[in-house]
Amino acid sequence: MHSEDLSAWPGTETHAENSSLPCGTVLDYRPAEHLLQSHADLWLTPLTGVHPETHGGVWSNVLNQADRVLCAPRARRRRR
Repeated sequence: MHSEDLSAWPGTETHAENSSLPCGTVLDYRPAEHLLQSHADLWLTPLTGVHPETHGGVWSNVLNQADRVLCAPRARRRRR
């Protein structure tokens, strides 16, 4: 099961293939701040280099900067 590849993420849990939960279902009841920090630690910061603490933990600013980083290569390709 592909969720086993995310063993460091506390929100994943394997379940029997015959269960009623479709693939990709995540039951995670942590507070929103913990969810956002977990996502940043696991993939957003490694992918973009954007650190939440740089933006004072203001998630809208963090996500805007990550969007700029991710869209930059596309914008460079369009200018060529």
